[in-house]
Amino acid sequence: MTKLFSQRYGYTSLADVIIREDMPESIQNAICNCYDKLPDASIPDPDVEGYVGVKNALTEYLWCNFLNYRAEDLYEKFRYGEIIDVFIDTLFDNEFPWYSKLDMIEMSLSYLFDVYKNNYFRFKESPFDFEKNLNKEFARLNYAYRIVDHYIVEITSEEEIKAVKEAIDTNNDIVRVHLTSALKLMSKRPNGEYRSSIKESISAVENWCRQYTGVDTLGKALNKLKGKNDVIHPKLRTALEHLYIYTNQEDTGIRHALMVEDRNYTPSMDEAVFMIVACSAFINYLNKKNTQI
Repeated sequence: MTKLFSQRYGYTSLADVIIREDMPESIQNAICNCYDKLPDASIPDPDVEGYVGVKNALTEYLWCNFLNYRAEDLYEKFRYGEIIDVFIDTLFDNEFPWYSKLDMIEMSLSYLFDVYKNNYFRFKESPFDFEKNLNKEFARLNYAYRIVDHYIVEITSEEEIKAVKEAIDTNNDIVRVHLTSALKLMSKRPNGEYRSSIKESISAVENWCRQYTGVDTLGKALNKLKGKNDVIHPKLRTALEHLYIYTNQEDTGIRHALMVEDRNYTPSMDEAVFMIVACSAFINYLNKKNTQI
């Protein structure tokens, strides 16, 4: 027997696409680029009654408060012309686990926004740009974290990854192909095909319902399920109907060609991840309810 699509391409789990509990070199480089873009703006330095560059001030803050080293040791290195880059040294140091590196980013954000709140001149938009750049890179590289209100949060948990894997592993070839195609499209570089990924995710649910009810569209299949002892809660059925309606909107171009010229909505990786997790969870739910319907 020839290998299945998921086996041929190696896409058997969301964990193959979404990077979590790790920080590979590609993401380390992207984070360093964001630090490099910080401006050489000056802020007041109360220790010398003068001004200091933002990067130097941030370096000193992390040196003393993240690495917990003595400030005098840093000044000594500066006096002898030694270049200290806490950001790069920490990110590429294997002694620091991935979560400590994210701690450093959070501490950097906290410091930079404190500087911003103190209304120091020449430093107005930089903290926001830094946060925006990090989120952009995290999304581009399919990193399972985002910065929300200056804190790093996980967008894809182990439970969500397990839900997708279960849906792929326990269903027929067609459902499996739709879900693995969604993963493949989501993971394309340099930019994922998120519209097509979302379409594949909802198509997996549609196929499950079609094979069970014998009707050709998800909307009709859901209506037919209403007559099957009503085991599926009406609100859950409505939620699935709304996901289906979302994929058919004229301004998304997901299931049909774009019908709105001046569209402001473009599906992102976040929507693609949400849809494959939601659709996989629905399929797993329907599988369990199938014995009762």
